[in-house]
Amino acid sequence: MPVLNQTEAGPPGWLDATLSSAESAGLAFQEPVEPVSRTANVNGLSLRYLDWGGEGLPGLLFIHGFAQQAHSWDFAALALQRQFHVVSLDLRGHGESEWSKVGAYRFEDFSSDVSAFIKAIGLVRPIICGLSLGGALACAYASENPSRVSALIVAEFAPESNPQGREAIHRFTAAAANAESMEALIARVREYTPWRSEGQIRG
Repeated sequence: MPVLNQTEAGPPGWLDATLSSAESAGLAFQEPVEPVSRTANVNGLSLRYLDWGGEGLPGLLFIHGFAQQAHSWDFAALALQRQFHVVSLDLRGHGESEWSKVGAYRFEDFSSDVSAFIKAIGLVRPIICGLSLGGALACAYASENPSRVSALIVAEFAPESNPQGREAIHRFTAAAANAESMEALIARVREYTPWRSEGQIRG
């Protein structure tokens, strides 16, 4: 298994901030366990992923959407970590994963990474849950490897996209990319997802 290192999943206090945000949203978890941040060498890149433990349980892989990252799934991972071996991936160029040195960010590049990542860390017939871009990647993997997926969960993705929804995502990501400061970016994210606390966003 090509695990290169193992580090803390976030800055000090991030889990407490996440649990506080969850409580504010009406969610509760029993005996939450903090994940470990790991990296795997995939297609020549170091990809970071959060491993929420539960080795030996059925695998559950979360794949985030465009301009998001592995921590996007924290609430879901906390809720499910006692029933599944939960893994949340940072796609290339996202979160703490390595950027492509040749600007390779086609759908095919992400799709190849997902396939290689599943094989690299030894996930056997996982449930794959994807959001937006992650949903498209999950569908692509499942269509090409139907016997290697036990279930597929897709959110905010369909064969035909909604122009209004696509434009809303574009406006948000464009504004985030042009934020003048980290504080401005955090304020923008809070506006877009008001149920999240500042501490959880910083994590």
